[in-house]
Amino acid sequence: MRLVLDHSALIPCGDKPLEEKESIRILGDKLVEMDATCFSSCRYLMVFKSKCKPILKRHIPLPVLQRILYNTIDIQYRRCQNIKGLWCGKGVRIKRGSLFKIHYVGRNAYEMLRKSKDRNMVKIISYIDKNFKEEDKEVVSILIYVTMHSKDRNPIFLITSDNLLKNNVLTLVNNMIKVRTNIVVNTPKEFLEFLR
Repeated sequence: MRLVLDHSALIPCGDKPLEEKESIRILGDKLVEMDATCFSSCRYLMVFKSKCKPILKRHIPLPVLQRILYNTIDIQYRRCQNIKGLWCGKGVRIKRGSLFKIHYVGRNAYEMLRKSKDRNMVKIISYIDKNFKEEDKEVVSILIYVTMHSKDRNPIFLITSDNLLKNNVLTLVNNMIKVRTNIVVNTPKEFLEFLR
């Protein structure tokens, strides 16, 4: 299973409905036991470190995935910084014995997409620039990069608690991406229902 986790899907607090917060907690415990690959980048980890970690610090005990990321974010970030090429060859297991992996697509997926001279990609970048918050641009870029560069045609799931992000990604996928994609956008609650 292939995943991109929006930062909002990692924070089980804030102004979200109670059942969404509970879904984030359950998902954080469940994901580390799944055979899944979560795509990331150095920029994504930097946003997690600067924005998510201070919020998560106030909500201990954390679900397993969030606790592992919280405790290892510096190691994960250094590991990502050592990527030589644009695409890392294999995922890194998040904990011993777990099938869950983090796969780094590069240092900055957004900048990798911006370098493209393809006309359709220029339109996609223009849409991203106009419709997404700064921290969401990287999440969407990771999703697009994996979709465009992977031979795997299994679905890739974007999990987000942000309805604006969800709607903008669906608009982008339905109207701008010219290749056949299997992008599925779910809230944590919807994703848990899918897994059942």
